Amino acid sequence: MNTTIPSASSALDKAESAEKIRAELELLCDPEFIPDIPDDVDPDYLALLPWRSSCMREYRITSLDTTDFLDRVVLPHGWELVCPFELVYAKTETFPRYFESFWALTHNGWVCHSFPSFDSSREALWEGIKDFLSRVETAEVFADIKYLLSPETGSWIEPDKDDYYSLAHGYYLEKTATLDKGERLEGLKLFEAHEWSLRHNGSEIGRWAKGRDADPEDIFEGARPYIPADLFSACRLSFYLTQPSTREHAAEVYAGQIWEKGEMLAFLRKICAKIHVGDTQIIRAMLLSYAATRVENSEGIHISISGRTGTGKSHAAVVASSCLPKSAVVNAHLSDKSLYYHPIKDRSVLILDDQEMSPDFQELFKTATSDWDHPGEYKTVARNAGLTLALPRRCVFWVCKVDLNGDDQVLDRQLLFWTDESDEQRKSVHAAIMKRAEMPRMKEGEDTNFAIARALWGLVEPKVVSVPFANRVRCDPMMDSRNLKLMFCLVEAHALLHSPVRRSMIGGDLLAEEEDFYAVMEILEPLFANQKGSQHDKLSKSGAKILAWLCEQESGLIPFGDIRVATGLSQSQLSHALYGKNEQGSDGLLAQTAAIGVERLSETRPDADDPELRRSENKKVVRWNRELYQKGGMKRNGFWLAER
Repeated sequence: MNTTIPSASSALDKAESAEKIRAELELLCDPEFIPDIPDDVDPDYLALLPWRSSCMREYRITSLDTTDFLDRVVLPHGWELVCPFELVYAKTETFPRYFESFWALTHNGWVCHSFPSFDSSREALWEGIKDFLSRVETAEVFADIKYLLSPETGSWIEPDKDDYYSLAHGYYLEKTATLDKGERLEGLKLFEAHEWSLRHNGSEIGRWAKGRDADPEDIFEGARPYIPADLFSACRLSFYLTQPSTREHAAEVYAGQIWEKGEMLAFLRKICAKIHVGDTQIIRAMLLSYAATRVENSEGIHISISGRTGTGKSHAAVVASSCLPKSAVVNAHLSDKSLYYHPIKDRSVLILDDQEMSPDFQELFKTATSDWDHPGEYKTVARNAGLTLALPRRCVFWVCKVDLNGDDQVLDRQLLFWTDESDEQRKSVHAAIMKRAEMPRMKEGEDTNFAIARALWGLVEPKVVSVPFANRVRCDPMMDSRNLKLMFCLVEAHALLHSPVRRSMIGGDLLAEEEDFYAVMEILEPLFANQKGSQHDKLSKSGAKILAWLCEQESGLIPFGDIRVATGLSQSQLSHALYGKNEQGSDGLLAQTAAIGVERLSETRPDADDPELRRSENKKVVRWNRELYQKGGMKRNGFWLAER
């Protein structure tokens, strides 16, 4: 390129000429459009304005911006068109009053050429710069810029739909236009090329065109001049994740990097948190539940989530399952014997969403979870012949229900979580919904992150995991043995997901570390404390709320109405918590502790209309024995490690 770039004024010259610039602008700016003159007008652009003299038409500036500009068009090879001014020319005897944009052509930030234009169309801009470019640029650069602004055949049109891709480090790639050849085939438009725009933190920094059949590698190569070399690979990989032809390979590359750093669980939790607000320990436990299917000595981790309608039970399960291989997830209503007949793969996740477990299904659940590796056979008759069926091996259940689902033996086999129903959680969910509503629609949405997540599981090899500090684990003597097993299963699964940064024995067994134990305690401690679940007491959230309030009261008879006012529960919720689902007291608080009972008291009162008459009323009260409860009616202690 053989051009002489105008030299910029020094900072000192600009400071000294500030008053002169302001005085000149006071004469040039139209007060109708610019009441306040800005202080940061670049004199390099001001010097490009048309010369004013008695023989020239009088004009005024109606808009100006020499920093962010009124309009800009990024061109290839470092060139850029910017519009710092809009002008209005006064009416004369021969010409009417009219408006005009004033454009400057810059190269790597230096002003090289300027021209006026009545409109901002591609053709008009090309007419303003083509003669100058033909003198200073090579034929190849000239052809590239001409192709974007004034192609020889066809015309650039807006695309039918937005193609908008989020890249790494604040970069975005957008398909801004397509080149219509002007031909039709069976009524369909024929496109020759696509125009791509690269943005960084909201500002366009590059633009180029590629043929309609260009592959992802060729398309992104156009971004190389605009992205620093140390960031280019990461941005290119994130673009490849959005393209069907390169997504699988890119996801595997990303997954390999995450896996080798031992950050798999952290990555999975992070992408889930972008979509599901709160319930972090539930998501964490679900991911460890699936990881346990690949721990060869694990006995399985099954999840129960209960809570009011609309608090995110199903959504948590769907988001967590999106991180798993698609073939490993079964989200369907299951009949009592369906697991015997359907070809469900081993090591699958079975999501029971709002499904009531019938007595037969509860028996099936117990059979499938008691001996995880050999869940037993089912012998039946079909077409007058004996038929032997088997359950899939090493499957885990995620149960989502408003109330706890199943009898005590079913609940003993699960981690029992409650969803967060607090006002703070509700506000956070509302804020997240509104934020997502105002975000631009990315190509393929969040599927790119989930593609990486699914690729990560391809790196998790089934292993035996040992817990070398198991003899130092302590728990309450009354602890249910199933809870102790669940704790070790969680520790083993956590260690497996951190395999690259864990030690192994000579035989290949993976060794868990104390770090895994303490990470699992973050999940379990709120469950044993009846804060985010009720692992030991097997309480519903309403039952835990009632029990917590009763513990603050003295022993005695407490009216139902007082409990309702104190806990905020409705009559049906209170009754459900005390008696259970069948209203017979077999699975509510009455069956879980002898410290609580229900009595009926009869009261006689004078009639309001006739004091001589007396009316009898029956009233339910709770018989509360705090001393009995404190003696050990229910235990809540968790686990801890003894000193070495």
